[in-house]
Formats: sequence, structure tokens, C-alpha cells
Amino acid sequence: MQTRERSIPVGIEDFKTLVTEGYYFIDKTRFIKELLDNQGIVTLITRPRRFGKTLSLSMLHYFFTRENAEENRRLFAGLDIERAGEKYMQEQGSRPVVFLTLKEVRANKPAVMMDLLARILQRLYKRYR
Repeated sequence: MQTRERSIPVGIEDFKTLVTEGYYFIDKTRFIKELLDNQGIVTLITRPRRFGKTLSLSMLHYFFTRENAEENRRLFAGLDIERAGEKYMQEQGSRPVVFLTLKEVRANKPAVMMDLLARILQRLYKRYR
């Protein structure tokens, strides 16, 4: 029987895709535990460009969102957050989440940038109407 070699996920920013399609990845779910333990009012995530910010936010979305909570729970099976204990896994699927990325808002002119931003916000509004 031939086994498929895992690939390195260059450019993949969706946590679910990373897990379900069997890519290599570093388990950063311990970050969820840290967020829950610290209970900060605001968390600022700063990293250099192409350093995993969107992927980390995607992971948080799949963990906390109520949308498809049971299906999403399987994504965390065997990862650090599950091994941290049921206290943390009880938080999975427990919150309404709005996921917004501004990566598409690239333009040389402010008017074009504002138009792109308006489109993103319109799509977001339609999704969570």
C-alpha cells in the first residue's frame, strides 16, 4: 500500500484545510488556552508579514464559532488544546464569531481602497444578517 506524503502548506491560511487535507503544521492550539487563561479585554496579535496571523485567526474562528461546532470539534482532536483538558474544550463552539480579514484591500488610490473595503463589509453583512 502506498502512502501519500504530507506537503508543506505554503500560502494556506485556512485551519480546516490544513488539518483535513493532511498538511504538515505546527500545533499552535496552545494559544487558545493562553487566551482563555489570560482573559484579556483585547488581544493584539502582531507578527511580520507571512508569519501566520490569518491562519491563527482562522484557528480561533473554528474553535470558538457556534457555526458547525460539532464538525469543528473534530479538527482539534489530538491537538494541544484537547490535551489541555475538558475545561478548555467546553469553550469550543461557545461563541458567535465574525471573521474579517482585510487582505483583499490593496489599492494605490484611497477611493479604490474604500470601494474594496465596502465590498468586504457588504459580504460580511449579508452573511451575518
